[in-house]
Amino acid sequence: MATAADGFFLCDVLDPALKDDLASMEHPIFSLSTRPDRRILSYAHNGVTLEVTPSVRGRATIHDKDILIYCVSQLMAALNAGRKISRTLTLRAHDLLRATKRDTSGDSYARLREAFERL
Repeated sequence: MATAADGFFLCDVLDPALKDDLASMEHPIFSLSTRPDRRILSYAHNGVTLEVTPSVRGRATIHDKDILIYCVSQLMAALNAGRKISRTLTLRAHDLLRATKRDTSGDSYARLREAFERL
């Protein structure tokens, strides 16, 4: 097993301390509907304006949010470990599915792809 001394970045994907993000809690960027929501939304609050233009798959749903939180958690773990990060995140889909308590069947990978397209 690799250790931090081996020079590898270790992030425990099975027991992550996922935290919510304040920005998406304050602004309604995620759809609560399970049906595709293709409306363009504009939101203004306390001098902040946000416009959400969904893809053809619809706006990201509240069920997609934990995927975003997982990805941000991976980036923060890398930063905390002193590693450089980039705009591209490489991860194993199986690890993401397990960490977010999702099924790992073949259909789950298709749903994960759709979630990334919405995000």
